[in-house]
Amino acid sequence: FVFLKFMRFLRAIKFKFEFHNWFDELIPIQISNLTKAGVLRTDIIATGIFLGAAEAGLYSIAQKLAQPITLIARTIFAATGYLISRFYELKEYDKLYHSVWLSTLFAFVGSVFYIILVLMTGELIISAISSEYLSAFPILIILSIALFFDSVASPSSQFLLICGYPKTLILFNLGGFLIYIIFLFASANITSGISIAFSVLISLFLINFACMFLSYRVLMNITQTKSA
Repeated sequence: FVFLKFMRFLRAIKFKFEFHNWFDELIPIQISNLTKAGVLRTDIIATGIFLGAAEAGLYSIAQKLAQPITLIARTIFAATGYLISRFYELKEYDKLYHSVWLSTLFAFVGSVFYIILVLMTGELIISAISSEYLSAFPILIILSIALFFDSVASPSSQFLLICGYPKTLILFNLGGFLIYIIFLFASANITSGISIAFSVLISLFLINFACMFLSYRVLMNITQTKSA
């Protein structure tokens, strides 16, 4: 009896229809996240395979110290996602353009501040853990710059994901991952984590440059079309 009442309740709220809508929205987002994670989460594994556990440990320290810069991107996603979606649906393209632009400026300023902080205090923080880990400092700088590009382009990626270009974003991420793999295996004489960090830097720069170029081109086109 309880089961039958539960099934009637599900039919009453049209669960199947809502589930399909949720599923259609979720899949592109998750594929986009997974393709980007191919670059951001496999570098330590690659370090361990090519250079061993000791070098992977150094790389892990650098990566963890560089990762706080990604909080800027997460903050932007949480704070502006609703506004970007709303402005796009209402066709308020001028507000949409300014929202993406201001978010990009916020990401740029916050990311530059963090990189300056890393340059000024990175060696001190690493040496406080152990002076034996100071060789992780160059890796920290490279990864911080790589994540700087990712942070600054996060509003553009968000725009593409929300406003009808999720498949394009997935293609950009897949292309960047392939470039990352090519650079990784092209570096036949990998002697330190610096080479692997450079592979991450190059791939993230190309991914995020493509995202920013396309998003601002689309935004300029739709704002000019509306004004015309």
